[in-house]
This record gives sequence, structure tokens and C-alpha cells, in this order.
Amino acid sequence: MKITHSQIINSTSGMTMQELLKLNSELVSIIKHRQRMESKDMKSSLSVGDNVWFENRGVRHTGVVTKIMRTKAIVKVGFTNWKTPMSNLQFV
Repeated sequence: MKITHSQIINSTSGMTMQELLKLNSELVSIIKHRQRMESKDMKSSLSVGDNVWFENRGVRHTGVVTKIMRTKAIVKVGFTNWKTPMSNLQFV
């Protein structure tokens, strides 16, 4: 069963401030966990020399991975090196 956005809003409208703060804290930890898992998945499949793209301020940049670090990767785009989080990278 899929819960819609409006159902969530309706169910939270009667909550107290403390309940809303607890819900917010739990949602933030779920989001952070998913982001960490996506970063780990990307790191395990990423290799130096891979062609990737990422978006920065609405502009799509395509380049080649030159270095892989613990949480970020260096991507060479033209003559510029970008240090970008692995969760932002997509394969070309």
C-alpha cells in the first residue's frame, strides 16, 4: 500500500510539536542512511578512468574520474578538476 503526500500531511496535522520533532529526526536519519548507502554503492562500482556526469547549480558536467577518495572523487572536466561527493555522480 502506497501512502500519498496528502495522507501524510493529514496524519501529521494532529501531532504535537514534540511528536513532529521526533518524526523529523527519524526522517533525517533515514535520508542520511540512504545517502550513505548510495555513496558506498557508487564507490564500489567506480574506477579511475570511468566517464561520469554530475550536476552543479543546474549545469551538467561530464568528465573522467581521476582519483577516488573515502567520500569524494576527483573528476576532470576539461582543464578543471572537481572534488564531488560520490552520491552526486552518475555513469555516462
